Amino acid sequence: MLTDEEIKKLGEGNQGTWQDDLQFARAVIAAYEAEHTNCREALMVASTIIAEMHYAAMGEVIGPKRGVVEDIADLKAECDALRHALDCENRRFAEAHVEIKQLRDALVTIGDARPGSISFLELQAFARNVLKGIEK
Repeated sequence: MLTDEEIKKLGEGNQGTWQDDLQFARAVIAAYEAEHTNCREALMVASTIIAEMHYAAMGEVIGPKRGVVEDIADLKAECDALRHALDCENRRFAEAHVEIKQLRDALVTIGDARPGSISFLELQAFARNVLKGIEK
């Protein structure tokens, strides 16, 4: 937008005739048209940058249906859900690790025990319980 000082500068040397007024008006219009062109070019650059950002976030440029902020929020929610699922799997594997250690300890104990101190059926039942926990 032209400042008051810029408009005064365009009108310098104006003698007050209608031709001078016309020339002044044309100069102001030309200045505004140039500014409009600059703004349009800046808008195109900004739109291109936004499209590139959308492509980087979404993998395609289809234009936001709800807005980039909402699309990013959906991606964040999906990422959070995947992290939660991974945490659940990590907990399950940790529990399985503990149960396997218990089974190893039981086998060592059985190996150290005197023959006949624990029955094969008891060992089989313990192993089944441990394996059921792993299969969850």
